[in-house]
Amino acid sequence: MSTERDDAELREQFRRLRRQDESVGRPFSAFRQEARRRAPVARPGHLRHRLAAAALGLALAAGVGALHWLRPGPERLPEEAAIARLAGWRAPTDSLLRAPGDQLLRGVPRLGESSVGGNVLADHPSELLRRQ
Repeated sequence: MSTERDDAELREQFRRLRRQDESVGRPFSAFRQEARRRAPVARPGHLRHRLAAAALGLALAAGVGALHWLRPGPERLPEEAAIARLAGWRAPTDSLLRAPGDQLLRGVPRLGESSVGGNVLADHPSELLRRQ
């Protein structure tokens, strides 16, 4: 029962607010009439300025277009030279892809052979310090 009463109260409050807004506000037609009244009247001098600005804009656009069209393009390398340049290119981050011991990951182990070459203990940093 309380929810129905609350709904009725809300409806009545919204009706009061709507009536208050309608009494204070003006109709849309009044706004349109005022906007038409305040609109600037086109004067002949303004038309000449607008035409001059449009002509200047078109002339600038045509000039920029002509410069772009007439500008010589970049030299085209022969196909072989382009392939040679690409073949020698290395990414700046290639060094990040090389990790210690990555040769173990890049090859296929052979049966009967050790994948670790040399003396493992001799390559340990503590052994290097003892030798000095």
